[in-house]
Amino acid sequence: MLLHLARAKTLTIQFEPRVLVRQTPACLPGILFLSCMHKKMIQKKTDDHLKAIATEHEQAKWLLDDRERGLKAREVLNDSEKRKLNDEKKRMVETLDPNKAAEKVLNLANDQKREIETLHQKIVRLQKKRDEKQRLEQMKGVLELMILRQSERRNQFRTLFKKKK
Repeated sequence: MLLHLARAKTLTIQFEPRVLVRQTPACLPGILFLSCMHKKMIQKKTDDHLKAIATEHEQAKWLLDDRERGLKAREVLNDSEKRKLNDEKKRMVETLDPNKAAEKVLNLANDQKREIETLHQKIVRLQKKRDEKQRLEQMKGVLELMILRQSERRNQFRTLFKKKK
């Protein structure tokens, strides 16, 4: 708002570039009223503009967050695709190089042979343990039988000895 004093009797007020209001100095309260209205209008425009900027900022932030989530998802997909491609590449190299494939088969066969040998050794150990337990059980049974026969003989001797008396 620009105030111009053109002559002593007139006051020129310019609100916007196209609007001119000419008032005499006696009408200053009217000018002040227009000035207050103009201030309120400017404040409202400023508030609206700030709200629009804040809204625009929130939308831009949301879009950036959304884009970031999309990029992260694509990155995860790219990583998994890279792993798949690397695995496939390894398989291709292995199939193209028959020496490596044959070497792997030989290694697997040797590993399997070692496992079988260790399992056979374990079977032999377990069978020996079982046989030993069976021998102990048989010996225990024989011992119990011997003890039983011995106690029967004692009883027979006692009964014979009692009869002789």
